[in-house]
Amino acid sequence: MKRMDGINVVPLIDIMLVLLAIVLTTASFIHYGRIDVNLPEAETSEAGDVSDATVIVVDRNGDLHLDDRPVDIEGLGAYLDKLQVSDSVVLKVDRDAAFGTFAGVVGQLKLRSLNQLSILVDSGD
Repeated sequence: MKRMDGINVVPLIDIMLVLLAIVLTTASFIHYGRIDVNLPEAETSEAGDVSDATVIVVDRNGDLHLDDRPVDIEGLGAYLDKLQVSDSVVLKVDRDAAFGTFAGVVGQLKLRSLNQLSILVDSGD
């Protein structure tokens, strides 16, 4: 029998391909930005650039989400303290959410003079 002087890389490549398949399979099941929100309809809506904005979501239960992470009103205030006055904020509020929650979020924004606010609505198209 002939002695091998090197490392056999074929099993290593097989293991790496199996690990890659597992990672790709599990990554396809992860959902980002999947908070179920029914936006209110408005006849006059204007599409704006909100790609680099901070997104605050209020779902139908009144729960707050900041960039897809659950947060309470105190945590929201602490995060908003770190923003600059010129930073953009997008507010997505479910049509069935309590108005008091919406007013509380807008109040937190006003306290910090964050006036670059966009409110997302459904255009009804």
